[in-house]
Amino acid sequence: MSRSFSVPLHPGNDMPPKITRETVEHIADLAKLQFAEEDMAAFVRQFRSILVYVDRLSEIDAGEDRVSERERVGPEHLREDRGEAGLEREESLRNAPDLEGSLFAVPRVVDKGDARGSS
Repeated sequence: MSRSFSVPLHPGNDMPPKITRETVEHIADLAKLQFAEEDMAAFVRQFRSILVYVDRLSEIDAGEDRVSERERVGPEHLREDRGEAGLEREESLRNAPDLEGSLFAVPRVVDKGDARGSS
């Protein structure tokens, strides 16, 4: 199920963004998270608080005189790009919690039916 939503921010005033239980449930669904019923009201308040904070950051005057990271770090500040020996396969797999043959085994995150654009 794909639906879009937006969270209206209100720059320049203290009015909190409109975060509802449905918004939190939708975000949790996208992130494949599950919240306990008794925690839902707290998550709504916390998401609202985060968005109010981010909205207030937009009011900061960064000024035109600030030097960007890209301008500050030029080629003279970068290390030489060179290859180095890595770990041997056995050493890198030694502490793996789960293996499939000689590969790391990880839990499936996206099911084939969840992929965007597939039917």
